[in-house]
Amino acid sequence: MLPQSFTELQRKNDCNGGMMEEWHQKLHNNTSPDDVVISQALIEYIKSELDISIYWKTLNENGITKERFLSYDRAICNEPNFRRDQNDGLLRDLGNYMRTLKVVHSGADLESAVANCMGYKDEGLLEARQELRPSINQPKDRLKDLLFLDIALDSTVRATVERGYEELSNASPEKILYFISLVVENLALSVDSNEDLICCLKSHDGVATG
Repeated sequence: MLPQSFTELQRKNDCNGGMMEEWHQKLHNNTSPDDVVISQALIEYIKSELDISIYWKTLNENGITKERFLSYDRAICNEPNFRRDQNDGLLRDLGNYMRTLKVVHSGADLESAVANCMGYKDEGLLEARQELRPSINQPKDRLKDLLFLDIALDSTVRATVERGYEELSNASPEKILYFISLVVENLALSVDSNEDLICCLKSHDGVATG
């Protein structure tokens, strides 16, 4: 399976340890509707200029306590401790991540979920597909809705790729490499036996960043 987009969020915003890593482990082990509330609490915490009481107020108002955090299979023991220079990036990326979580957990109708995802940039569309993949592989009451949502996301990525063909003739090498990564990653998310594609993607990323 491809790495979850949360890993990229951590890397981009320099928040790999503490509460964020504990939450990452919970997400990886068993994501739940609580994760929507956690992301909202972090966003409110950032908007309040890092007032930790606002973080807990948002959690408590939605039924999440310290005891509940400790009851998770992957417990969350620490509080967030962000720096002010991280605020803008985290607000943007946590907002995108929360939209993905809501698609999976909120119970919104399919049409609204698709409408939300259609506003994503290319990376956001692929992140949404990454987050949907574990849920699709597990029995769920709304499996049909999730499958149709994944198909809609896949179609939108394909349309984006097709629109970009004409620009490739005059594109820089970096843009061509980025274009290839979109195609390979989207294909890897569309098949079950994707180990070879993931190896190709890792090799490609090594060339792109080398």
